[in-house]
Amino acid sequence: MPLAVLPALRRRSSRCYRIVALDDRGRLAESAVIAALGWRPGQRLAIRVVEGVVLIEADAGGVFRLSRRCHVPLPAPVRRWCALGAGDRVLLVAEPARGRLTVYSLTVLDGVLSSVHERVWGEAE
Repeated sequence: MPLAVLPALRRRSSRCYRIVALDDRGRLAESAVIAALGWRPGQRLAIRVVEGVVLIEADAGGVFRLSRRCHVPLPAPVRRWCALGAGDRVLLVAEPARGRLTVYSLTVLDGVLSSVHERVWGEAE
C-alpha cells in the first residue's frame, strides 16, 4: 500500500523557541534566546502580564534588568499572577525583529493547544 504524500510544512520563522525551567530565584536562563534578541547583561526590561502571559521588552526606562549572566528575572508578583514556582517549565518565544520575549506557562499552553489537540485526534473532552 503506498504511503500518502503529505504537504511539507516549511514556514520559516524568525522566532526562537525554548522550553526552560524557572530557577529558585525566579529567573529564566536561556542563552540562545538572549543572544537572538541581542540583549546584554544589565539590559533594562519592561515586564507585564496579559491574560497569564508574561510580556518582556527591552526598555531604557525599565525597572528590571538582565543579570550579569543574562538571566531574565520574573518578579514575585508576576510569578504569583501566573502561578509559577521554582522548577516550573515555561515556553520562551523570542522575536528578535520586534525586540520582545514572551513567556508562556504550561497551563496557558494547555488552554491554547486543547482545541487543536482535540480536533486532530477527533475527540471532544
